[in-house]
Amino acid sequence: MDLNGEFGYRQHRLLFAELYCCEMQKYWLFLSANFYQSASKKAVALFCSAVLLLPAFALAHESIVYLETEDSWSAAAEAASLNLGSEVVNSLITQNDTTWLNIHTHVTAGMLYLPTINLNSYEIYGLNSPGILSRGGIQLSADQEPFWQPEFFIPIEASWGSEFLLRIEHPRGATIPITLESPESEIRFNTTRLISDGIYYGAIGLMSIFALLFWVFNRDPHSGRLSILLVTWLATVIASWGYGDMPESSPLPTILAALSTAFILVAGLVSSWFCWHFLKESAKDSWTLKGLQFCMFANVAVLAVGAILGFNNSLASLTFIGTGFFAVSTAVVAAWRGDAAAKYLVAAAIFTTIPFVFLFTIQATQQLVIFVGILALVMVMLALLQRMSERMRQLDLRAEVAGERERFLASLSHEIRTPLNGIIGFSELCNQEPLQGNAKNYFEHIARSSKMLLNIVNEVLDYSKLEANEVNINSIPSRLKEILDDVQTIITPMAMERQVDFQVGVEDSVAAFVLIDPHRCAQVLINLSSNAVKFSEGGQVRINVSVVESELQFKVMDNGIGIDSKVLDGLFNPFRQAGPSIAREFGGSGLGLAISRQLAELLGGSLSATSKLGEGSTFYFRIPYVETSAPEKAEPINVDTQSLEGLSVLLAEDNSVNRLLACSILQKSGIHVDEAVDGEVAVSKAL
Repeated sequence: MDLNGEFGYRQHRLLFAELYCCEMQKYWLFLSANFYQSASKKAVALFCSAVLLLPAFALAHESIVYLETEDSWSAAAEAASLNLGSEVVNSLITQNDTTWLNIHTHVTAGMLYLPTINLNSYEIYGLNSPGILSRGGIQLSADQEPFWQPEFFIPIEASWGSEFLLRIEHPRGATIPITLESPESEIRFNTTRLISDGIYYGAIGLMSIFALLFWVFNRDPHSGRLSILLVTWLATVIASWGYGDMPESSPLPTILAALSTAFILVAGLVSSWFCWHFLKESAKDSWTLKGLQFCMFANVAVLAVGAILGFNNSLASLTFIGTGFFAVSTAVVAAWRGDAAAKYLVAAAIFTTIPFVFLFTIQATQQLVIFVGILALVMVMLALLQRMSERMRQLDLRAEVAGERERFLASLSHEIRTPLNGIIGFSELCNQEPLQGNAKNYFEHIARSSKMLLNIVNEVLDYSKLEANEVNINSIPSRLKEILDDVQTIITPMAMERQVDFQVGVEDSVAAFVLIDPHRCAQVLINLSSNAVKFSEGGQVRINVSVVESELQFKVMDNGIGIDSKVLDGLFNPFRQAGPSIAREFGGSGLGLAISRQLAELLGGSLSATSKLGEGSTFYFRIPYVETSAPEKAEPINVDTQSLEGLSVLLAEDNSVNRLLACSILQKSGIHVDEAVDGEVAVSKAL
């Protein structure tokens, strides 16, 4: 059979139909213009023109014909020339992996629209030549089937003529919707698609940037994770849908299709990771949260195995569905427990599942998925804003609690130190009196215990100030020997009492003057030395000062009881001591080493320790070593050192214990004291 001759005949027939339509339209207008005065005549003219136009429309009918033929252009062209096949209305159900269609178009037809996820690629052929006019989609082998196929929008070129062949590749037994659209419909559809895609991709991009900026400026961890999640899903959507109508010359469709399963697994991993962190507090100890954690490891495992052995879509689908199930279930549990942010995640999950529900009733198009995806994104952002609002309320509450704590500690300091001052002062006065029997020993114990209590109070207050960042470092040129002398003066009485040999040594390489905060440095050394003396009764404690790697190192060594290696790692934690027996025997708050480490870090240095049980411990206190010159000496102030005896002093004190203590001390020096119980009485007596 002469295919070219048959094709030429069909082309002439269609051309005749178009010309016939135009002539009939002119004739109808002529009849309407001449017989419009009579309604009956006009009706007759309309009826006659419809009858005359009917065969022309039949000849010019646009159609899609399913050709039941093998995978061969010649067989498809022959079937088309013989008018074999069945007309397709809206969609077709495929029987094989390849389908041939004969497309009859009017001159105004502009686009073939295949809104399906069951199509891999297509090819356009003419009726008189086996050459490919156009092609698109993906070119993968059977074992590389993508996780999700794109939609196809095929513009019809004028050079193809009014009849051509379409060859499509697809899964066997798939339902494929297909329609012919006019140029006006094509413009309207492309405009709608551009707007919807722009809104979707723009929404993801803007939301990810917003979440990232909020993480940068507010250090909200959920915002940072959400930004990573949105970027991951943006890449996944592009890999799954962003290549449906790309030209044949672009290798990107095939590359993205091959990676689509990997993108899906990564998206599942990041989604489970985000949901687990977002809901772990409100869904704590639930089986759904444990399942979500398992899904994280499952996604990693499937991704790793797929990268080595090749991806399996069935296994990836199962993992992805499991991740979605546990994520939604965990959100439901958290919402049931009263987590307001989790309710938005549940709403987002409901919107996301809408296309899959419709999948069993109508064809879920990309536009539908994009629409519900935007709604889901809005719900996720509302969940983040809700969590951010909760975080801000918590920060405000913490600030309020911190302020109350500071006021409480200030009040506690005053209320505790006031009676302690009386106890310490009167016990020292009693020690100066000629006491009989055990009375002197009793008062010595009172003085020692009250000083220990005062030290604990001071440590608690220092630690609270460090936690509130209220401790300032003031580095000034300081004479290192004076700092060590102050430490030795304070520690020596304690060392003598416990029969400890306490020594201080400075290597020659250390400069006489260094840039340092003398008060905070001495505080750390006193804490370390007092601990060493306390745990080295009858032994030795030594402070050695040297320069090590551009740092000034204070090494506090003792040969005391030592520290167990299991306890050593947590020794610098607050309220932590070597053991319950140590706390009972030696006392203390357990804050000294925690305070010392924080002070060392504020000074720009570090504090570490090594120890062996039964052999002693060594603490290394290091700070930056900066040599400096001696500070300028202030001019000495001449003080009259005449005797205080016989002087009169007006003492104003509202606390009776403190007033009695101060009067006793002043009177022992021969001073006459006039007392005032408050400021008003003091002013009246002074006048």
